[in-house]
Amino acid sequence: MNILEAGCVVLVFLAICSPALLYAPQAPATRPEDSLVVVTSSTPMGKRAGNAFVIGDGTLVVTAWHLVFEESEQGEHQMPGLVSLVSPYLGQACYGEILAADEELDLAVLKAAWQL
Repeated sequence: MNILEAGCVVLVFLAICSPALLYAPQAPATRPEDSLVVVTSSTPMGKRAGNAFVIGDGTLVVTAWHLVFEESEQGEHQMPGLVSLVSPYLGQACYGEILAADEELDLAVLKAAWQL
């Protein structure tokens, strides 16, 4: 096979396969910064903002306990805030449901309802 024949074979291959290559599904996010989200929490005492990261299939979010709970200055009362999540990667915002929280470790796990 000479160079001209090889070039023709490559061109035919590209012409046949190019639509499949153009519309192939994108690979999932693999960069660490793609898993970061912004967390805001509103309580009667004010608002708080911070960051978090997604784990698992993308619906679980790990953040700091002090971002989602408001602690009373008097007594042992604590109030969960209304938690909102914003994903720069997905370009979406949603509310976060508090699934688990540990004040001592300063960790909270939220469930996000992204529209995937």
